[in-house]
Amino acid sequence: MSLDERGRQAAAGLRDRVAENLPAVEMLDALPRTRGRRRMALAAPLAAAAVAVAAVLTTSPRHLSTAPTGPGPSTPTSASSTAGHGNGPLFGAGDQYLRFPRGVYVPPLNDGSSPTWSPDGSEVAVLADGGILVTDVRSAATRAVSCDACAEIAWSPDGRTFAAVGLRPGVPALRLVDATTGSAHPVALRDIQAIRSVSWAPDSRALAFLAVSPRSEQGGWTVRADGSQQTQFLAMLTAFPKDQSGYSGAMQVRWSPTSPSIAVLFATADGPGHHSPGGPFRLDVQTMHPDGASPNHLVYAGHCTCAGFAPNLVWSPDGTTLAVFAQHDRPTESRIDGDGQTVLVRFVRGSGPLSWQPLPEVP
Repeated sequence: MSLDERGRQAAAGLRDRVAENLPAVEMLDALPRTRGRRRMALAAPLAAAAVAVAAVLTTSPRHLSTAPTGPGPSTPTSASSTAGHGNGPLFGAGDQYLRFPRGVYVPPLNDGSSPTWSPDGSEVAVLADGGILVTDVRSAATRAVSCDACAEIAWSPDGRTFAAVGLRPGVPALRLVDATTGSAHPVALRDIQAIRSVSWAPDSRALAFLAVSPRSEQGGWTVRADGSQQTQFLAMLTAFPKDQSGYSGAMQVRWSPTSPSIAVLFATADGPGHHSPGGPFRLDVQTMHPDGASPNHLVYAGHCTCAGFAPNLVWSPDGTTLAVFAQHDRPTESRIDGDGQTVLVRFVRGSGPLSWQPLPEVP
């Protein structure tokens, strides 16, 4: 079957599956706006989660879902990072206190903290008190960086900038905030009003994110830091799925720190009349290039009720592992991504924010 035929088939299936979630006219209007990418419908049950915890984890991944295929040979939007990193502690939030690594101070985490690390792992930044709180994890010294109405932040690999997601109407959907001075300027996004799940390319020149509003633009996108080359790499919905709707969509995107792969976390609701053991939603992880090429189902991450559960995933700083929140204990799995590279998938009990401390590379 040709790529075009598969695209038409996927679009037809999508029309049937979203009938209970979105008005048909809006959905059909959205389908042609895929810039030649493969059609896909996968959804994001997003729920608030939890209290602060930190767990030392050093490995993880791969998986498959109903995802689009790419538009041809891949031309990565951003080159791989040349700086090597070791894996420090993995910090997250969940329903029980595990332990803080000895000698490392991290501020309390909650579902709105959006923790993100400096490239050398010496500082961690979280959203707090209407701005960004930066903490030295050895001395516990803190400093504040202005970030008005920010809902999410991501520290650039070069350490210079925070990408900040706007919280309310009238605030730019995406801003770049100087990590030292707090000065900010918007990244102009064409036809996109609201985003989430922002993630930097390894060279700090581009970002990936999920478009939330308007519905016609929902999906996975990349954009250069200067606002140029805005490109949709995955056409999908990012609305909360209804139970037994058969609808599915994207929850998180994470750009690998060492390769042109973007990991995407999906959730799919059971179809009408079906209910899977362990919960009505299926979680999956897929990898692909920032132009939509080399799509590859990496791992089935299990079923979840997704009530009071905020799924998440994060790459290890050395790029070998994906940590994925799961509601059930599962052993680490080894998978092969679309480039033939081995990825470990580590399943972590918990919910909410998730970040992995980078350390200087061990010789």
